[in-house]
Amino acid sequence: MNWSTELRAFRARTGLKQEALADLLKISQAYVSRLEAGSTEPKPGLENRIRALMSDRSHRDVIDFVLASVRVSPQIICVIQPSLDNVRYVALSNGFRNHPQFSGIVEGLQVKREAFEHGHRIVRDILNCGVFSGKVRSVDVVWTNALNDQIQFWRAINTPVRAKDGEWYLMCAMTQLNEDEYAERLTHREDQLIVNHIQ
Repeated sequence: MNWSTELRAFRARTGLKQEALADLLKISQAYVSRLEAGSTEPKPGLENRIRALMSDRSHRDVIDFVLASVRVSPQIICVIQPSLDNVRYVALSNGFRNHPQFSGIVEGLQVKREAFEHGHRIVRDILNCGVFSGKVRSVDVVWTNALNDQIQFWRAINTPVRAKDGEWYLMCAMTQLNEDEYAERLTHREDQLIVNHIQ
């Protein structure tokens, strides 16, 4: 384990100062500084205290719980995050990984703009609708795409999640629709995308 990176990331997630981390680990602030700089490695006893502290649920970020829950879900869910001019997959559910529409997609991969019909526009519209402003509860979107020359109909509820470090993520829970369900959804909306604002 890269203790330098892990400790700095842990402090960023929890908002702890070096002095507070030192108190929790029962070491000096100077020793924390050396660990974070990578100039020393923790001894086994300290290693165990660090691991215990990092796994303590009270120090975990909400995004850690979201990612862990998504990864074991049988539903079709992914978590994405803005990455430069695109977005990347951060977590994929079992249901997502096992669906033929999404085969070949792995965590860390950028979302392909051509992934589905009008995909680039839909992704752009979701990212530009203020979803990461703190004023949006969710974004409801419907779309179609083709798989093996068969049209597929989809609906997704996209929920923004903000980590303690200020980074934004988008949890996308998807449902495959039949053609009638898709047509019914379209009759009750003016656009493919509905933004639900926090009241």
